[in-house]
Amino acid sequence: MAVNFEKADERRKYIESRFSDLLDNINRSYGSELMERLVKRLEKTLEVFDADMRSILSEMDEKDRLFNEKLPEIERLKSDYLQHREAELAKVATTDPEAAQDPEAGEKDPSDDGDDEIIRKIEQRRKKR
Repeated sequence: MAVNFEKADERRKYIESRFSDLLDNINRSYGSELMERLVKRLEKTLEVFDADMRSILSEMDEKDRLFNEKLPEIERLKSDYLQHREAELAKVATTDPEAAQDPEAGEKDPSDDGDDEIIRKIEQRRKKR
């Protein structure tokens, strides 16, 4: 059963069909006023949930669209970088064969930020336990 949660009457019918036994018991125990308040709260909850889900899905669609739009540019830049790096390595290899290794191999990774040291300390603490 597909329910259009944007329509109040369909939401109400859905709630009543799903919670009919519960609502009957509430009506008998507490009266119709409480039951009506409960149904209104459930309707509002479904309304807010539906709006939130539509917003989330819309945002996901927009992010997917932007990603797919930017992906060819990212791939082109990556390709350009790799070609440039290969050309630089080839240039170095012709002038100094010993330095023909990756020029970035000896450099410190700027994203490292001491991760190896942190990992070593964590491992030492685990051994002490």
